Amino acid sequence: ATPDRMQLFGRALTVLLEGGLLAPESLGLQGPLDLRGIALPTVPQTKVANSPTNVVNRISERLEFTNATLRDIDLKNATISFSVWSDCTFERVDFGHTDMNHARFFGCRFLNCTFSHTGLRNTSFSVGRNGLETEISAPCFNHVDFRSASCSNPVLRLTRFRNCKLDGFVFDGALCEHVSFTGK
Repeated sequence: ATPDRMQLFGRALTVLLEGGLLAPESLGLQGPLDLRGIALPTVPQTKVANSPTNVVNRISERLEFTNATLRDIDLKNATISFSVWSDCTFERVDFGHTDMNHARFFGCRFLNCTFSHTGLRNTSFSVGRNGLETEISAPCFNHVDFRSASCSNPVLRLTRFRNCKLDGFVFDGALCEHVSFTGK
C-alpha cells in the first residue's frame, strides 16, 4: 500500500463511482491497468437477533457502481465482495483469485474476461433495471467457486466452465450458445 498505489486506487474508485471508463488510457497509463490486490471496503454486518434456531444479520453499507466500464484491467487477488454493479461492462478483465463473494451484477456484460480460482459464492447475476440480461461472452471459468450463486436469465456465449464448484448454484432461464462444462 504505497502512496502511489493508494492514489491510483483512489483515482480508479472515483471513475467507477462516477460511471466512467476505467482503462489504462483513461488514466494516462500504458497496457493493462494493474489493480492487483485492491480491496473495496468490506460490508460491516450488525447482528440484529440471535436465537438457538437462527441468526439474523443486517448489512449496513455497500458500494454500488452504475454504467461503469472496466477495460484491460488486472484485478488478480482483489476483493470486491458485497459490491453491487448495475449496467456495467467488463472487457478483458482478469479476475484470477479475486474474492467476488456476495457481489451483485444487474444487466452487466463480461466480454473476454478470465476467472481462475475466483470466489463467486452467493454471487448473483441478474437482469438489470433496463431489462437487459447479464451477458457473459467468451470467458473461461477455471476452478471457480459458484456455490450458492445464482444466474437469472443470463446470456452465455462461448463460455467454458472447468472444474468449478457448482453445489447449490441456481441456473435459471439461461440462453446458452457454445457453452461447455468439464470436470466433476
